[in-house]
Amino acid sequence: MKVLITGAGGFLGRKLAARLATDGAMRIDGKPHALERLILADLVAPEASPASFEVRSEAADVTSSSAVAHLVGKGVDVVFHLAAIVSADAEANFDKGMSVNFDATRHLLQACRANGGARLLFASSVAVYGRTPGGVIRDDTWPQPQTSYGSQKIMGEVLVGDMSRKGFVDGRCVR
Repeated sequence: MKVLITGAGGFLGRKLAARLATDGAMRIDGKPHALERLILADLVAPEASPASFEVRSEAADVTSSSAVAHLVGKGVDVVFHLAAIVSADAEANFDKGMSVNFDATRHLLQACRANGGARLLFASSVAVYGRTPGGVIRDDTWPQPQTSYGSQKIMGEVLVGDMSRKGFVDGRCVR
């Protein structure tokens, strides 16, 4: 199995890469799958953990559709899309937030679709909820983003859902 992690140099990306490198496998649909290749991508090539399989670290700008097509076009089976510009930056620079938090998601989905439907896990955020009474988020809490970041993340969720519904990709969202 070939796995791509975008945002691999970030907090979650580093932890996920280290765990996959240590385990050497991941479970999909309840079945273990041995890892053959792990591609770690971020703006600056992330540090790669030693593993019993191939680990490649690449500098890549996920806002570039050609860079994303290059990464996914390497026969990737699973994409963990963790790359993002966080709330304060997305609020301060709307265009940069849209490019990184939404356009990159669209580029990855299109590349997965062109690649024959690689699975994609999209990391969203509780920012999609905005302010909630008492700060409590329940199963029936409706998303009401109140920041550009929250809006960009919910738009990504909707796009993953729509492209999955159409059978273009096998996408999942995690908040």
